[in-house]
Amino acid sequence: MDLLQRLNEANDIEIISCNDERFERYGRILQGFNTSMIMDYMERSTPLPRSGCVYIASDAVMEKLPIIEEISLSVFGTEAVQAGYCNGASDAFNGFEYHKDIEVNICVNDLMLAVAKTADIKNNTISSDDAKVFFFPRGTVVEIYGDTLHYAPLKACEPGYRAVVILPRDTNVPLTMAEEIMRNKKFSEGYAEAKLLMQKRKWVIAHPDNTVLIQQGGYPGMLGENKKIAY
Repeated sequence: MDLLQRLNEANDIEIISCNDERFERYGRILQGFNTSMIMDYMERSTPLPRSGCVYIASDAVMEKLPIIEEISLSVFGTEAVQAGYCNGASDAFNGFEYHKDIEVNICVNDLMLAVAKTADIKNNTISSDDAKVFFFPRGTVVEIYGDTLHYAPLKACEPGYRAVVILPRDTNVPLTMAEEIMRNKKFSEGYAEAKLLMQKRKWVIAHPDNTVLIQQGGYPGMLGENKKIAY
């Protein structure tokens, strides 16, 4: 039995291959990149928590590797990028974020992603039933579209996942005090989406059960079941 089949037998929600045409709405698989050097660095030099996840937005060593320059040129059109990682053992899709910019992930381990679309957001809320879960095998390089909701990967097998995260430079960094004041002013003036802006280029909707994300500034707008994925 292969891993994707086992995941589907263990879960009520369908786990879909990233090569299924249904993923084309959310992103695309990128070919032609040699991931061996960056995957070796990730496995040797980045931590793997046994629960939750750790996110580092910018890793200076990783950003010097040739593949990052290649992706900056060919995928981001020479836009300045940051390269970091998200490693862990998350099993619940109890929050979503989006950036309005593309994101590139390199899957160092087999992993899953829960995704939805910004078009599914209504009055700053979204149902967990709107999400689809896709499986990405080790070595996959994937572009996530700017209007695709996503969050940390989901664990597909032991011991967990490591994923490279490449975004435009200065994404996911704190807002300045002046920017927070402007965000709050625009929300009070009727621009509802301003309430979702948690960090620079990072809009976030959290499930009410995800108290950690809410304490960090995530808006508690995810409705429905706080779904967990078995592996």
